[in-house]
Amino acid sequence: MISRIAYVGSLVLIAIGVFFWTLQLGDVTPLETYAAPLDDDAIAENTEQQPTATAIFEALPNPTEVTQITIGVDGGLAADAPLRRASVQAALELVTAQINEAGGLLRKKLRVVVAEPAKKDDDTASMLRKFAALQTLAVFASGDIGPTLPHLDADQRAPLLMLAPSSSSNTADDPSYLFRLAGRDEFADEFLVAEAMAMTSNVALFIEDSAWGRERKASLVAALQHEGAKPVSTQWFSAGAALHEQLDAAMAAGAGALVLAASADQASTFINTMMGTNHRLPIFAHGALAGGDFGGAHREALQEIELYFAQTEFGSSLQRKELFSEYRRLLSRDLPAAVGQDPTGFANAYDLMHLLVQAIQESHSCDAEDVRIALGNLVQHEGLIKDYESPFASDDNNALGPDDFILCRFDTKGRVRRR
Repeated sequence: MISRIAYVGSLVLIAIGVFFWTLQLGDVTPLETYAAPLDDDAIAENTEQQPTATAIFEALPNPTEVTQITIGVDGGLAADAPLRRASVQAALELVTAQINEAGGLLRKKLRVVVAEPAKKDDDTASMLRKFAALQTLAVFASGDIGPTLPHLDADQRAPLLMLAPSSSSNTADDPSYLFRLAGRDEFADEFLVAEAMAMTSNVALFIEDSAWGRERKASLVAALQHEGAKPVSTQWFSAGAALHEQLDAAMAAGAGALVLAASADQASTFINTMMGTNHRLPIFAHGALAGGDFGGAHREALQEIELYFAQTEFGSSLQRKELFSEYRRLLSRDLPAAVGQDPTGFANAYDLMHLLVQAIQESHSCDAEDVRIALGNLVQHEGLIKDYESPFASDDNNALGPDDFILCRFDTKGRVRRR
């Protein structure tokens, strides 16, 4: 009898030891990365019963379940902007560590699983199915996935919630599954026009020749009309095209400032072209420039050219200095070649992750439908960017609005700074 009690007691001690060893391991390595694309072997390895604390406790009366809440990261998130992607992942890792060190959520640990960028047209559906197989609660993705959701079968997207910390798409076909915390293009257009008009009434538009560019042209003209003005010149340009003639035409029209709607690559061409001329006009640009190393690549040119770009607020309190210090540490670890930083991408993901955590807490559930309803019903949240009031009450479930933009510049080291 005594030996049997001793045997059971030893099992309990072993179980407790393995349990705490497992939690410690999860705390120091909260971020898991799966090979691209997320493969069936990885799923099998993840879901197969392993001889962990869970297995040992199952052999005892009243077993304690050791489980995790899985958050995914879409491989297509900022695939063409490694700095934005690394900043988002740094935010998720920091929040995961904070939550796990405090004991987790609903007695469960958080973990983040990152998929590599997709390479096939059908990889979005495949990725979502595989995340679902990992019992993933939510996936951080580009907001461009929004229009894709209605075209996926219910079993391909459910029970996944989609969270977009880095998107400028204005609408989504099915916003109920997609929650955004990112600046909308139309709001950025209005903000940039207002800032340019504060400097001069003679504003020229430089717009990339694409479907997105055509949307921007209509929105920018409407914003100018709201200010009682119209563009003195509208110039279109394509990838790799020289822009000397367009710059000459804008100057001849009397332009006092330019609003630039272009990708980072095309904006780079624009800056290089301007440096080859005598034209030096203030430029007000969309925020895509901040997702890569634009500031570092054009450090010398930006000492001569007055370039401003729109960003959403990323927090300014000196009390948050330690948080951004941790962000920089993770960024140098994961992207050592990066010259600049992306505080907006980091702050957006950080607040969005904490809003998800709050919704889990308030719903007392890890069920996607319960958490989706809780996200829509959130009333208040004190975030890094701002204090949120009913953050997802808008039609497109976007926690940021037109008043959340700030004007930024690159400093002499290529880092994003407020003007």
